[in-house]
Amino acid sequence: MRYYSTQRPVSLGTFPGGHKVKEIFNFDERTFVESIGRKAWGWIEFEDELTEKEAANYELVKEPSRKKFSMDKIKFDPNDFEGMQALMKEYGDSDSPYWGENINGEPVTISIFPDRIVVATLQENGWERTNIYHSDGTQEESYDR
Repeated sequence: MRYYSTQRPVSLGTFPGGHKVKEIFNFDERTFVESIGRKAWGWIEFEDELTEKEAANYELVKEPSRKKFSMDKIKFDPNDFEGMQALMKEYGDSDSPYWGENINGEPVTISIFPDRIVVATLQENGWERTNIYHSDGTQEESYDR
């Protein structure tokens, strides 16, 4: 199972122990990875899958499997709380992000989990904006170059 490191190059101490590592690869610089919809420093491949907590603790993003991807379109409105709840309920077990573009024509990746929706936008100014919409109504927003 492949995981991308979005915050730092992959090296000792940047991934959890107790899992057999198959391969590590670092890019020369932080690079946009289409399959996860954001920039990463590199990737690490394990024989087995990490728990969500292990991946989160090391800020690793699991490469999605394409086999569950079955939707052509989804409608996402960050101002429609009930609509977001319905998306989380219906597509929260999906292991694939959904790609598209926003009304400004910027590339967007939407990852839907049972408890949150993560929207990563590669803005025209070169910044990546990440919005997280939690099922309890709280929201987070961060920017990265």
